[in-house]
Amino acid sequence: MTGWKAAVTAFAVLCAAAALAVLATASTGGETRLPARPPLDLSPLGR
Repeated sequence: MTGWKAAVTAFAVLCAAAALAVLATASTGGETRLPARPPLDLSPLGR
């Protein structure tokens, strides 16, 4: 098995991307496609 390191690396990258996507979704309130506005703008406490 020569490509197991590449497979593990790809899996780790996918896991990291998924974790970042979850964190981005939680911080922006579900808007991950267009994070143009900062999370502070979406919070009702700042208004």
